[in-house]
Formats: sequence, C-alpha cells, structure tokens
Amino acid sequence: MIVLTQRNLPPPDATVWLADATADKELLELATGLKIQDRTPGGRLELAKNAIQYPIDVTRRASRERFRSLLRGVLANRLDCRRIGIITHSTLTSAAKSLGRMFDERVAKVAYFRSGQDRGSNDWHDIGCDLLVIAGTPRLPEIAIRLMLHRVGHYGAIDRGGDWGDLRWQGFTPDGKPRIVAGRGYREPLWRQVHRSKVRAAIIQAAGRARALLETGADVVILSTEECGYPVADVGQDPPTLGASEASVLAALKDIASYIYIKEQCPLIASTGEIANRCGVTERQARRTLSGLEQRGLIDRIGERGGWCPSRAWQTSNDEPAE
Repeated sequence: MIVLTQRNLPPPDATVWLADATADKELLELATGLKIQDRTPGGRLELAKNAIQYPIDVTRRASRERFRSLLRGVLANRLDCRRIGIITHSTLTSAAKSLGRMFDERVAKVAYFRSGQDRGSNDWHDIGCDLLVIAGTPRLPEIAIRLMLHRVGHYGAIDRGGDWGDLRWQGFTPDGKPRIVAGRGYREPLWRQVHRSKVRAAIIQAAGRARALLETGADVVILSTEECGYPVADVGQDPPTLGASEASVLAALKDIASYIYIKEQCPLIASTGEIANRCGVTERQARRTLSGLEQRGLIDRIGERGGWCPSRAWQTSNDEPAE
C-alpha cells in the first residue's frame, strides 16, 4: 500500500529544531501553520575574505556583449586575482568563457544556477579560485510561485496574482552607510515573500562556494539587484564596463610592448600609431581609448609623446603563479 501526504507536519507535542542557513521564518510558518521561533544567535561570523554586492541586474536575456563587458570590468578591477570562478545563468555560460585574450586564461571554472555546482560543490575551493563572481539573479518562473502558494494553502494569493514591477530595498555599504537599491520583484506580499526567500537562498548558496569564512577561501563579487545580506557597494563605486574595443586595444598594447621588450630589450612602450594599426582603427580612435584606459589605471603614458605601456599590475597579472 502506498500512502501519499501533501503536508507532513511534525507531531504537535514535539519540539523540532531546524538547522538551515537559508530558511525563512515566515515562509516556514506559512507552510506548517505553526508558530516558529527564530533561535539564531545574534551577530554574524566575520568573513576572512572580501565580499561585495554591486546592484546590477543581469537577467537570462542579457545581451552577451554587455555581459562580457561587465565581467571584463570586474576582472580588470581585480588584477590581483588569477583564478576566477563564475556562476551565472545557463544562457550566459558560453559568454563567460569567451571574454577575450588577457581574461579567458584567468577564468578557471564556469557554472550556472541550479546545476548543482552552484549549491553543493567544493570544486571552487579545491581548484584554488581566489575570486568567485555571482553574475545574475536566479529568479523563479511564475508557475513555481503558484505551486508553492498552493502547497501552503494560500489560494487567495494565487488568485490575486503577483503584480511584478519595481521594488526598492535598503542595503548597507561596507562602512555601514545605508544605500537604497532599485530592483524588480512581486509587489503582492505573499508572492514577494516566497520569491525573495527562494532567490535569496540560491544566491547565498552560490556565494558560499567561495568559502569566504576561511583564510584559504576566495573573495566574492555579486552582480544582482536582489537583497541577499552582503555589503552593497557605495553609490558611484560600481565597476565600469570594459568593451570589446577597449579589450582589443589593451591586448594589442601588451602584445606590442612585450615584443619590443623581448626582441630589443627596450622599455615596455608602444606608440599610438602601432596600436591603431594592430587594431585596425584610426589614431584618433586609438588615442581616445588609450586615454580612457589610462584614467582607469590600466595603462601608463610615458611622457606626452613617448608612447604607452601596460600598468605594472597588467604586466604581471597573467604570469603563471610560482609552484
């Protein structure tokens, strides 16, 4: 005989302890119909590594080139990191693996939300990632919210609908200053509660692959507009994008300068004209791009007419680490 139960509740006279880092008290109360006591101790464990959230919305339908530009911008800001892990949407994994020269060799592993690698894998730690980028918000389809509300018996909320639209929430910067973040979500309270609980848990689990509590763990960068409990970058501190043309000029500069250095034992310098010829653009276009890269600290200008060279960080960022 097979017995099926829709709601398998604990005995009413028993005390049940639930240990779940991503559990949501209100959602558990909806599911069980019981009063839940949150006995989580106050305070937070101090991270041994840096973790920061940039409130940038990366959806499954994001432009591949915009996504690549965003990832290049993040990686260009973290030249100290040589083995990068990326967790994103399944629709964007191929883009994450094709960022261009000077970037692809630093990407050690790419996975996608709900693949299993984003929640229960220790590979990220085992292969020595020193930076884990969580790029995107793993939102749930509407049918998943309806099924959850049906399971907990909130049929009225199902009938009302979710009312998807703009939402704002308050986060805090690393130094404790509040920052209001504009995001997207369901405005109907129960729909919002179910969706936020599930999405927040997915991001927290993905970020947990970095093992940032450990000295041997990795730094974490989160690109999402969903609240997930991590410090939010201050206004104006979001990483600038690095487009394909900028990446091409940067790669050409390093190629030319390295060639000159190796063959002629000269300083790592390349002229604007050489870079323009290598990239197939005009000198004016090359100079404009080079000036922008200089302002970001990625390259250095040698005198007014002396030429250009990669910054010291770029000169050494792609060297293989010593065994």
